[in-house]
Amino acid sequence: MKKTLCLAALAALITSSAWASTIAYVEGGTTLDPIGGFQIAAMNFTVKNAIIVTHLGFCGLSLGGGDTPNVYLHNVDESTTIATASWAGGEAQSGIWTYKECSNVTLYPGTNYQVSAPLWWRTVYSNDENFAFGSSINTNVTWYRQDGASGWFDGSIAATVTLNPNTAMNFQYVPEPGMCMALAAMSVFGLRRLARRA
Repeated sequence: MKKTLCLAALAALITSSAWASTIAYVEGGTTLDPIGGFQIAAMNFTVKNAIIVTHLGFCGLSLGGGDTPNVYLHNVDESTTIATASWAGGEAQSGIWTYKECSNVTLYPGTNYQVSAPLWWRTVYSNDENFAFGSSINTNVTWYRQDGASGWFDGSIAATVTLNPNTAMNFQYVPEPGMCMALAAMSVFGLRRLARRA
């Protein structure tokens, strides 16, 4: 009985860990001089397994009280916007990542997505070689910088590739529920086998 309870508790712990919110990427490496002027910074990506995006994130420089950032999540294959998040004037702080809850949307392997944000100033990196990506995000991402954005509410899908990531946008996600159930089942099965051998 005690062994069964221990197995169940450990499986629950593994499952809850899987459900912990994960950031799509964490920056690292050499920075370049920021580029000014309204532009759309974006990242195209695919996922390894189904995930649910729960929050969209923004980080900009030289933000004032009248700046109202927006972050967009697009299905590139269908040319549609599937989630958005908005910051009122004064909510976004310069140089600090902030996240806003969005309508939860499920992303699936085999589909191309883009997370984007119009902005004025943001730190630029020489490349993404020292970036750490979430375990569900394929690392062969493509970065975009579309000059001439029309303002904070420009939700266009960026199409101009850049080798220097302009990382103003990000997102948080959790595994799709079916994935968590599979992890739990595998955990219980594996732990029972170990218990029998002990």
